[in-house]
Amino acid sequence: MKKSDALKVVNTVLALSFLLQLSTGLLHKPIPHKLFEVIHQGGGLFLAACVVAHVVLNWSWVKITFFKKNVGKQSK
Repeated sequence: MKKSDALKVVNTVLALSFLLQLSTGLLHKPIPHKLFEVIHQGGGLFLAACVVAHVVLNWSWVKITFFKKNVGKQSK
């Protein structure tokens, strides 16, 4: 699978996972406590895994944007 195809999948799953976390967080009162724990806590771990996959797939951009060296500039 190409990187761009993987990013399309990861970004879609990441967005859906974020919406799940948001909705369970906002609507936790009407959800039974045990169900809330399973969905919200498990979803949080899944969301974290999606974020890691997203960063890994975008690592070249992260390096260029945040860790670039001052090429051509000399410090005095």
